Amino acid sequence: FVAFGVRPGPRDLYKIWEEQPPAFVLEITSKTTRLEDERTKRDRYAEWGVREYFLYDPRAEWLDPPLQGLALDGKRYRSMHPSTLPNGKRGFRSKTLGLCPWLSDAVLRLFDPATGQDLPTPEAEAAARAAAESRAEAAESSALVHQRTLVVRLAKRRFDPATAASLAALIECVDSWDDIARIGEWVVSSVGPAELLARVRVAFPR
Repeated sequence: FVAFGVRPGPRDLYKIWEEQPPAFVLEITSKTTRLEDERTKRDRYAEWGVREYFLYDPRAEWLDPPLQGLALDGKRYRSMHPSTLPNGKRGFRSKTLGLCPWLSDAVLRLFDPATGQDLPTPEAEAAARAAAESRAEAAESSALVHQRTLVVRLAKRRFDPATAASLAALIECVDSWDDIARIGEWVVSSVGPAELLARVRVAFPR
């Protein structure tokens, strides 16, 4: 359900008598809940003043059609009639949500007229978050590789290619920005190549 003008955040129990009735309710109907959804809850929600009440049968076995919308008209609900949405599909226009519920192969979707797109499903949101995290990790890894390369080049200029090659082998698994910065400070300090490599071996044992 959706309620406006109430305290945001999770609740163990939404108490109508302490807050206010929701403005929109969606019931997932089944064989065992169908009669209650279509009668008892319908009357209860009308009494509470729930502006829109939707029933959805994901298996398309108990409701025909499997998605039904009801809008409050006075003290009673009237059936909402589906229409062609801007995406070319048949669905409902929810004035309460500003969205359009519709079915895509029996899967409930919410079309947003403001963006011209469906709201992402939880699975799509999870996949997008995982992809974003993967891109961020890849970018950070690439940046760390670049930083290690700069430190090795600095060692090559200050000392010699052999020292730089040894340093590169020692720090190839160092994956902390702070640690790489510390190694860079050692390279530009007054230590010699042998002491530099010894410090790195002690600080970052492989």
